Amino acid sequence: MLTIQLDMLQTAALAMILFLIGRFTVSHVAFFQRCCIPAPVIGGLIFAILHLVTYQTGILTFTFDETLKTAFMDFFFTSVGFGASIKLLKKGYHPGHHSEPGGRGPVRFVRPGRPPGPVHELHPPGGRPRHLRLFRSPV
Repeated sequence: MLTIQLDMLQTAALAMILFLIGRFTVSHVAFFQRCCIPAPVIGGLIFAILHLVTYQTGILTFTFDETLKTAFMDFFFTSVGFGASIKLLKKGYHPGHHSEPGGRGPVRFVRPGRPPGPVHELHPPGGRPRHLRLFRSPV
């Protein structure tokens, strides 16, 4: 089995190439954009699958210099939060209203044969009671 040994610079260059491949893939696959999957994850997954196949078939294996591993992991996990939108954070969650797309807002309880009464919230402003938080609203 052929073993390719990469030094620190070659390892960093390979990581950058995989990042660019991941970025290209994320920009062309709507599922990855919709699920907010970062480009380094996609690039790393592609490399992991290729390396698995070449290693299991006995074609080749890689060994890496792990000097910059900790620094790059810190950079990655720090930057994951940068994908959050300020607009989304400002919008927040408003208890008592349905926030899913197509939500109906406050619920009206209608008795058959009678005109609709006043608008009643399903739960108090603090949200659903603790024992019901695991279950979806039937509405």
